[in-house]
Amino acid sequence: MNPLFSSLRRFIKFLKKFSPAHGPSAGRFAGSRSIGWIVYGSQAHLTAGYRYYCYIPAGILGGAILVYEKGMDPEAFLDQHQPDALILGKAFGDAYVDLARAAETRGIPVLATMTDWHFDDPVNRQLCKIASRVVVQTEMMAAAIRQHFRLDPIIIEEPYEGPRVPPNFSPDEVVRLLWYGHSSNLDTLGAAIAQIGRTRGRSFRISIVTENVEMARQLLDGLPKSHASIQFETHPFSLDRQWEELKSCDAVILPSLPVREKMVKGHGRLVQAIHSGRLAIAFSLPQYEELAGYCWCGEDLGDGLAWALDHPSEVVERLVLGQAYIDERFAPARIARRWGEEIDHAIGHG
Repeated sequence: MNPLFSSLRRFIKFLKKFSPAHGPSAGRFAGSRSIGWIVYGSQAHLTAGYRYYCYIPAGILGGAILVYEKGMDPEAFLDQHQPDALILGKAFGDAYVDLARAAETRGIPVLATMTDWHFDDPVNRQLCKIASRVVVQTEMMAAAIRQHFRLDPIIIEEPYEGPRVPPNFSPDEVVRLLWYGHSSNLDTLGAAIAQIGRTRGRSFRISIVTENVEMARQLLDGLPKSHASIQFETHPFSLDRQWEELKSCDAVILPSLPVREKMVKGHGRLVQAIHSGRLAIAFSLPQYEELAGYCWCGEDLGDGLAWALDHPSEVVERLVLGQAYIDERFAPARIARRWGEEIDHAIGHG
């Protein structure tokens, strides 16, 4: 069996086992509609964007995960799969443009996802012109799309995933912190470590989970040696490792920068921390402000850590409320239902 689809089956099985079905059922597509959720071949591993915008909704709603890559014949691809609609995951290269154009010619609705600030990329510019609708994850990203392309996108947020863990905050003398994410966001970590290093009275262990461990180690090697109270661990990314570290940490640190590329990011990591019963100490991005009552949100993560250590019972209270809130906004079944509504609408008006 193709390793991609073997991984997908294990992931969806795990998702259905542990993710609570909060809110109204997502349902499935009416009739015999064939939905193609498109992932790019060389990138078709379980990256966050593909999980949130292809694997999870496809696993709940139905439809096929279809691998498409450069060199494929778009007409032959459409002839083979006969989709009623295409959902384009994150684009890598211009292969998606040919597929989207062929689908448009046949009257097949195309929903293209755009979740990063790549507005100068000619591929994204062309997809925005061809696609029936563009899907984004935050209002900030939607505003940027309106400004750059003069079109009104659909907002579908990122769901949480994996096991639900009861809220807990009971750190020992060594406070266990977690940073995880793509290596492109490691540029936010240095300032956060400096802020944490100023926190008095405790020692800290920061676990870093990313796909590029070597880049993370280079960053750590370049830090000032004054952070004697901080120990570091680095781990290559896997879903199992991510969930294990979330369960074993005391808090998740979510640093960022007040730049446009970061401002459009999704709620994903903050929502995931709450779902995992762990305090998020987060930089105050606009999308995080919505969840400020269920985490600590501000500019100096050291201040947030000091507050948490002084208010452990309030941390747990925030997380209890936070889990109830995200079940209304970010549960996989609820997010999948939004996808189903938009796909049904696109097909009905295609």
